[in-house]
Amino acid sequence: MPSTTSRAPPAAASLPPPPLLRLISTVQPALRLVQNASAVSFSVFAVVHLAAPLSALLPSRPKYLSSAENRANGILLVGREVYQGEWTEPVLVWGSLTVHVLAGVALRWVKVAERVERRKVRREEVKRRARELASLSSGAEDELSGLSKATELEKDLVADEVDELEAELVATTTADEELVVPAAVPASTAPLFPVPNVHQRTGYLLAPLVLHHAWMHRLLPASPLPPILSLSPSFFNYSFTSLALNHDSLILRLGSAASYAALTALATYHGLVGWRILLDPTSPRSLRPARRYPGQKESRVRKVTGGREWQAAWVSLVAGVAVGTARIAGFLGGEKGGVALPAFVAKRMEYVLRRGFAQA
Repeated sequence: MPSTTSRAPPAAASLPPPPLLRLISTVQPALRLVQNASAVSFSVFAVVHLAAPLSALLPSRPKYLSSAENRANGILLVGREVYQGEWTEPVLVWGSLTVHVLAGVALRWVKVAERVERRKVRREEVKRRARELASLSSGAEDELSGLSKATELEKDLVADEVDELEAELVATTTADEELVVPAAVPASTAPLFPVPNVHQRTGYLLAPLVLHHAWMHRLLPASPLPPILSLSPSFFNYSFTSLALNHDSLILRLGSAASYAALTALATYHGLVGWRILLDPTSPRSLRPARRYPGQKESRVRKVTGGREWQAAWVSLVAGVAVGTARIAGFLGGEKGGVALPAFVAKRMEYVLRRGFAQA
């Protein structure tokens, strides 16, 4: 009597990954290392740069420093010795920023290429399984009756897997990103690009703000053309910030306040999330509280903050920079009038401000 015991098809030996996938697996960690190293390098500049407005939070000591603006200018001059040197500025500022952005863009394209290649590999594996099942169904006549049901079931499973593959794309290469396209979405429209997380979105939003800030505060004042005539950094300091936030033009005044606020909020958020990831790669790609796992012991800090210590640090930092900048401009207890600028310096600053907001 022929046996009716179902028999599973032999498992196919796994094929070695194609050369492109092997190359991607080598390039991706290198790009991530470059991106992290450039972020740390740029953080040196960012910390020193933010020290100046934060110093304006200190109460005025007329015996030593006459105003919050003077104090911030003093810290700024010291900081420029760190990040505006002959070699430090190309490395800490422009080099770090450029490398960080390019490494991030390259890493994103590499992830897309990896998803495409993994999808091809998975499709080939499914087709191979289908061929094995087809060859198995043409076996001996005495086993056909016992294997028919199991074979048909396996074929249905493979067919379902192929259909699912065409409409579902799952990222299996990163711990922080998982993109699932519902089965109702046609395969031709299934996106290959990973959905940006909060950390990445703040980086994209920062790009135009950083470019505008660098243009108005570093590149434009260095223009040799009149009437700027290469305004010296020793003159171009927080007096420019005070001038912008007290300007008679509502457009320039509000535009300056909005650009400073947006840049500070996004830059500090992006930086804190980045450092959080560097310190703990399993942490969320935002400042939201980390997920607690079963059996995980709750730290003392978490008991007090409810897991929102990073959010508290961000709010405190943004508020500190905002209050310090307002004091530099003569608000919130700062000294009105600030530093008396020579007429030729004020005229050149005025042109930089207007040119920076396309008003000149």
